[in-house]
Amino acid sequence: MPTTDHGRVIRDLCTKAMRDPESAARVAAVLDELRNGRGPRPYVDAVFQNWEGKATDYDDAFAFGCIDYWVATGRVLVHTVHIGHGPFGDHEQGQNNTILATLPAPYQAEFRGGKGGRAGDGRFVWTAPIMAHRHGTPNTPNDHAEIEVEAGSAILEVGTTAASRTYDWLFNEHRLARWPYGSEWITLFIPTVQLSLDKTDAMERWLSRNLPSPGGSR
Repeated sequence: MPTTDHGRVIRDLCTKAMRDPESAARVAAVLDELRNGRGPRPYVDAVFQNWEGKATDYDDAFAFGCIDYWVATGRVLVHTVHIGHGPFGDHEQGQNNTILATLPAPYQAEFRGGKGGRAGDGRFVWTAPIMAHRHGTPNTPNDHAEIEVEAGSAILEVGTTAASRTYDWLFNEHRLARWPYGSEWITLFIPTVQLSLDKTDAMERWLSRNLPSPGGSR
């Protein structure tokens, strides 16, 4: 049984979805692709990166599929920033902040580390407008466009993180900057609409009709 609130939410939603044969087949297909590495690794790691020894499971596949659907339909924009080096561990605050200090303008970030909690691992800031990528719209998949986003900030989440946690951040309308282990890129996820409406019906509907395979939005 999941030990976090966000993990329990995803377990409940996934369990409900798996009662429908079509939804269950879609989740199983996403899980198979994730386990076999057929999604683009940098994108998958930005969405979630399990800690060593934690196998990818149905809850991960469900949460990943929902997030990927949000990206594919333009509900969440994506912006990437090259930083040239992957992060160090949670307790290496000085080393991580030394790397983050090399971010080009207009980006700034501070890593606080530790357990993060509701504040994440730090803060990622852009002090001028940036262009984020829209991968589609609800009615026109693959309708790619660059969308201007005003100066702002996001929660910084570094290293491993659960798919349910990323889902939770975005579902509750938080902008999220992800810097996974081994990645030279920070990926910024920017919700454009309120994702928390109609949470059960919407999730089942997305699963049964629209859930893309891993990286389908990339």
